Amino acid sequence: MKTFFTLSIILILFPLAMVDAQISHGGNPLFPKPSLLRANASDLFIEMPDFNLDSLLQDDLLNEGNMRGAFRFANKFHTEIRKGEAGQNFTLNDGTKIWQVGIRSKGAFSINVLFSEYHIPQGAKLFVYSLSTAHILGAFTHENNSDDQILPLSPVMGEEIIIEYSEPADADFEGRLSITEVNHDYKDIFKYEPQFDSPKGECIPDIACLKEARDISRSAVLLIINGNSGCSGTLLNNTSGDGTPYLLTAAHCLNGSFSVKNPDYNKVAGSIIAFFNYEKSICNTKYQFKGSQEMSLAGTSVASIIEPIDIALLKFKETPPDYFRPYYAGWTIDYDKASQTGNTLRNYPYTNIHHPAFGMKKFAYSNDYLGLISLSLDVYTFMPNSHWHINREWTQGATLGGSSGSGLFDNNNLLVGGLTGGNSECNGTEEAGGADFFFALFRGWDYGDDPKNKLKTYLDPLNTRAISCKGMDPYAAEPFGKLSNADYNNTETLENTSFGNDANKNYLFGHNSLETEEFAEEFYTDKPLILSGAYFFCPKVVYANLSEVTIKVYKGDNGPGEQIGNSQQFKPVYKEYYRDSGTFYEKIKRMSGYATESFVKLDEDIVVEGKFYIAYQITYPSDNSFSVFNAKLDPRKKNTAWLRDKKRGWFEASNHPIKPIKTSLAIQPLLQYSPKLRIEKNTSEDIALISYDRKNKVLKIASGEELSGKIQIFSTTGVLIFESAVDRQNDFNINSPKMGSIGIVRLQTGKGSQTSKILF
Repeated sequence: MKTFFTLSIILILFPLAMVDAQISHGGNPLFPKPSLLRANASDLFIEMPDFNLDSLLQDDLLNEGNMRGAFRFANKFHTEIRKGEAGQNFTLNDGTKIWQVGIRSKGAFSINVLFSEYHIPQGAKLFVYSLSTAHILGAFTHENNSDDQILPLSPVMGEEIIIEYSEPADADFEGRLSITEVNHDYKDIFKYEPQFDSPKGECIPDIACLKEARDISRSAVLLIINGNSGCSGTLLNNTSGDGTPYLLTAAHCLNGSFSVKNPDYNKVAGSIIAFFNYEKSICNTKYQFKGSQEMSLAGTSVASIIEPIDIALLKFKETPPDYFRPYYAGWTIDYDKASQTGNTLRNYPYTNIHHPAFGMKKFAYSNDYLGLISLSLDVYTFMPNSHWHINREWTQGATLGGSSGSGLFDNNNLLVGGLTGGNSECNGTEEAGGADFFFALFRGWDYGDDPKNKLKTYLDPLNTRAISCKGMDPYAAEPFGKLSNADYNNTETLENTSFGNDANKNYLFGHNSLETEEFAEEFYTDKPLILSGAYFFCPKVVYANLSEVTIKVYKGDNGPGEQIGNSQQFKPVYKEYYRDSGTFYEKIKRMSGYATESFVKLDEDIVVEGKFYIAYQITYPSDNSFSVFNAKLDPRKKNTAWLRDKKRGWFEASNHPIKPIKTSLAIQPLLQYSPKLRIEKNTSEDIALISYDRKNKVLKIASGEELSGKIQIFSTTGVLIFESAVDRQNDFNINSPKMGSIGIVRLQTGKGSQTSKILF
């Protein structure tokens, strides 16, 4: 089985973003510098004991074998760290209660923890962050409460982390928090991909190169299991199409490749973190990017475990949010009709989508039929005729440790099974042969006597007796998409333009001797769209303080003008390492070793229409050397990059005083179309003057004549947030959403309708 393990060791096919395990809700810790709170560091930190690293590494070599399930990257410590008993407790002047505790594990590249008890009141917030605040997870709130009260969290970089909990004075009850597992990363998972030094996966193509299966690729996820191992999995649809988030993976990913006897599957399932969209978005091997890692869910429950076939069907405790762009894969158990000659399936070509060895999403491809076989490995003998086998070698690609559980799709993009194990491999950039084996989905459909453990109970809940189910995009009516001004997959290329004699300190679109302060990329949409966030492609650069990089959004016909929404920090979750030493330099917050693609989720969605600009601002003096890639454009295209300095204000890159260049910044907004934003045109001239007093939070409607009708205000997602009758003149006190968000005002009278937007 394609797997890896940890001492309590970590299997991981880390996705594209080791970010919040559960969905986090933004904000910043109250005390990002713990030294302000304590006189003695020993009062705050709990030290983990030493362990035998050489022994673990030796065990890893022995465990890899041919079961491609988990990739062990961490040593597990069992702890009992309770709120109120460890660390420091104090109360602020307003009555807010604070609990802070530090965890130190010497030599760890990162640390992740499991809250086996997590139940907090509304208004309370939990953050977990590195000592230098280079990496912050949270806030986690009452919305992360669950029935089992478990909260597994993603790794936080460095050997010292801080847990900070704040609870308002008027909380409904006292929060309960208990940490029972601390995992010490000894393999440096954050630098594991791209693998510049390892040829093991060079023949496995990136998912961006698979143009025919973009939908099903969004169903493939990377899993961290039990805090110390990782596999691949697939989000599955069911015949009712009700959006129940089922997750299919391999059973051996949950039981240590059958090394654990009588495992507590529910406990292990509750610890799972799944990462969506961890992939390189450019199909070009010359670009070595580490994909974005900002989209993850935590916690699943068991639906069905079928060990004799190696099937695990789980269910997420939370529904993947719309901006994850999830796709619920379809499946088929139509074995009899597809089998024309004995125990075979001939709906080829077949595609396997997986996360090999901590890597970004990849695929393997076979233009041959499948054969049904009996699989017996050193650690387990499976039910006879329960696994599919690629008849010959992969036409393209291979699998590695950590690929276990990944889906195998037929030529109709329907899942037929999942990876149990094999020995396919690469020889440099060429396939080196070897066989891979996939559990057959149809074998588990009606397996066993317990109806609660049959796949059909969950995947065909209405008992339609269907033998196949189409895939589903639950947000197809309001789809998301990236917008880019350059095509990096074809003729246009990425570069980090510099000027002057010291190119390393004079980035045209970053820190430079001219002290250019702000940079923006121009976009245009002919319809109103919802801006949820943006992707930033950053080269190998150095920054000492992420808080000095600020993201903004503007509108304007002739360059960035009025800011819309609030400013926020550039806070991607990953940090970089010096590859020469293999050491993580967290305290100096450096970004080096490889380029990164980072997704920044806006705290509040913004409606954009016409020209808009996504900008980042930097500060001087600074130890930073931060920049964003720009594109070498097709000569026929117009410049879309802007810069701002104190003397000239905003100007186009083509008018730069030293290095004029026609280019585009490598920024890609994530935009959502929503029919709810279709604002009907006014049926007449403006009926009234509509204005909003932001300071006093008053909406004013004035008209020269008496009005009779109603006024409505909608959020950008179509939610009605205010409604009232109107007459000749009206002032309305609005309990507005967060400052900087957009409201859509609709006035309807006997004379017609009028719409406008206001900035709260």
